[in-house]
Order: sequence, then C-alpha cells, then structure tokens
Amino acid sequence: MFLEDNQFSLIYDIKKKELISKIPDFYEVIFKKHWVVFNNTQVPIPDQGWKIHLSYNVYESIEFLTNVSDVLFKLNLSWKIPKQAALLKGILLGYINDTLTGKFITIYPEDEEKFIISLSILDETIKNISQVPPVITDKKYKNSNCIFYRYGAFKNKVIYDEYGNKQSAIIDDRGKLVIDYRKPNFYKPPWINNPLE
Repeated sequence: MFLEDNQFSLIYDIKKKELISKIPDFYEVIFKKHWVVFNNTQVPIPDQGWKIHLSYNVYESIEFLTNVSDVLFKLNLSWKIPKQAALLKGILLGYINDTLTGKFITIYPEDEEKFIISLSILDETIKNISQVPPVITDKKYKNSNCIFYRYGAFKNKVIYDEYGNKQSAIIDDRGKLVIDYRKPNFYKPPWINNPLE
C-alpha cells in the first residue's frame, strides 16, 4: 500500500537519519540544495567518470535504500540520494525533469576498476523487479531494470551553450570544457571507451 505524502516524508526522514548515524568514521555527510551526499573522505573522486544510477519502485524505495546503503558503505563508495521525499517521489514516479527520472541513488566510483566491480556486486545484490522507471540518459546494465550507468561529471563544472544557458561540463581529450550531454538513449563522449564493451 502506498503511503500518503506526510507519512512517506516522515519515514524517509527517519531513514536518512539512520543512515547518517551509522556511516563509517571516514565518511562525511554533505547537505546540498536537493541532495544528501555520503562522501568517502579517504577516496577522492575525480572530476568526471563512469557513474552508476539505481532506480526502483517507489512503493519499496525506502526498504531498497536500507539494503543498498550497506553495500555502498562496504564498497567504500561515495553516493547521493534526494534530500526531500517529494523529490524522491518525483524522480521515481516520473513527474519531474525527464533527465532526472529514475535517478534515486547516484554512485561515484573512483576509477574504472571500481566501477566494474561495483556494478557486478550491485547486480548480485539487487532484486530485479519490473515496475521501475528507466533512466533514459543511461545504458542499462546487463538485464537489470534497476541498474544504469553513464559517463559524466562528478563535480560541478559549468559551461554556457550557444544560447547562453548554463550547462554541466566535462573535460574532453584536448583539455577543453565541453557540455556534459544528458541525452535520451545514452550518450557516450566520443573520446571515451566503454570498459564494459
């Protein structure tokens, strides 16, 4: 049964407090405008790389967060979740920006080796269910409906497009800032090789 907004918000807030209370000593919690970041201070993350997005059914999302957070801490990964329950519901019910839909948990592996290992362990851990919003900007991992990935910015670099709009940016193979495109059907920068292919 789906919870009413106030019930869902209360339970989600309790879950966030539980996560914060059990983080390892070498983690810090960063509260941003829309996100709560669980940052491993012993493993610096690069400015950009292969990121992982986890999606799930909103009805089971809080239980899912409980189970997955243990794995993420054991893997010493840095990751983030929506700060507010309303944003979480919007992400998993698909009534906000299409490029955010499905992006419940965002994970920042520090290198390609950790990226590959993390995907494999998460695939073994996460129950694959069907009623999950897809992440349209990402590539699905194997046959999972819950695990997606793409190459993109980890840190906040910006560039202005031809219309003067501020865009997230990454550095290309020539050292130049370029737009970090979040396109439907998965976009990979042409100078980057997919380590899974």
